[in-house]
Amino acid sequence: MKKLGIIWLLSLTVISLSFCRKDVNGISEPSEPDHERTIDWVIHNSPEDLVAVAGVFPAQDGRNHNKLALFDYYNPQHYKIVTDTTFWVSHPVFSRDKTKIIFGNERKWIPDYGPRLVLYDLVTDTIRPLNDQYGGYLVGVDVVWDADGSGFYFSYENPIPMVELRGTLYFDLSSEEEVGINPNPNSTGRFTWCIYPVDLLPPDTLIVFSNDTVSTGQPEGYYYMSTSGELLARIDNEYLVHYREDAEYPQNLYPYRGNLRWYDDIQLFLIDQPGVDFMPGTFFQTRIAFTNRDGSVLRPFPTNREYIEIFIGRNKHTQRVLSMQFASFHNTHVKSIVLRNEAGSLLNSEFISHEIIPTCLAFAYADF
Repeated sequence: MKKLGIIWLLSLTVISLSFCRKDVNGISEPSEPDHERTIDWVIHNSPEDLVAVAGVFPAQDGRNHNKLALFDYYNPQHYKIVTDTTFWVSHPVFSRDKTKIIFGNERKWIPDYGPRLVLYDLVTDTIRPLNDQYGGYLVGVDVVWDADGSGFYFSYENPIPMVELRGTLYFDLSSEEEVGINPNPNSTGRFTWCIYPVDLLPPDTLIVFSNDTVSTGQPEGYYYMSTSGELLARIDNEYLVHYREDAEYPQNLYPYRGNLRWYDDIQLFLIDQPGVDFMPGTFFQTRIAFTNRDGSVLRPFPTNREYIEIFIGRNKHTQRVLSMQFASFHNTHVKSIVLRNEAGSLLNSEFISHEIIPTCLAFAYADF
């Protein structure tokens, strides 16, 4: 009887653990019945599960155009196309609560400055092209939302190409005012630094990239900066590599927030790096890795020599990383978004496929 009692207790323990255990081979399904979990339900009740994608579609004039689409991370068969041919969507960026998106409209492009920036409010399902305080188009690149979603930081593409002069600006959504952040207190110009935003370390520390070696007295690289423009410290991490815009070091294909994103819950950067076979002027390969602030930790993902792969983002609840794979440096459109665990193991090589959406040819940009 004593043996039977022990066996019975062990059986209960195994059964209990089986109910508590998460599925390590895939995504744990949400508790809502599938017939209730529509894409609109996710938008209003669980926006943290949304994936934003710019899908490439054929146009009547023979030129392709990009539309913004939203997917349910737990069931990519659930999706919503947000924009029509009025907009040519590039670089969608979620606010931190994922209730808003800023994207570029490349139909309204100002050379050397960037596309017109557009606000999509997911809660009200409204689209608002943005203007500056003077009534002109608000244009720019490198959007980084602030902590509470009341505004965002951005930069211009390259207003003075000969000297690669760029600056960091802030746009307040309520006042519609555009303010230049000037790290040099001795100058009245807003582009005294060649500096632009990459990410935000909550609540109020910007991660920026600077190639202003004259003012800093240091090599180009990543820095911490206050939101008022005060340089705080250089990020001394040998693994944080910026791909320059010249023949020797091609720029990262789609530099989502530069080449890195900070995750506060695990205190790590998710980064893109040149791949193991990277050589200047040859096939451009990247790999994904996690690293900490000082570079004492590096967790690289396995590199597939047949693809260029760049990260989109990480789901902190399932510890999964979404990324996009390109066939070559010249193939700027990707067919699928892939799913990996945090150790880099490939879980699903076609997690979200362009074929889910009728007539969609490929994906161009994404955020998660």
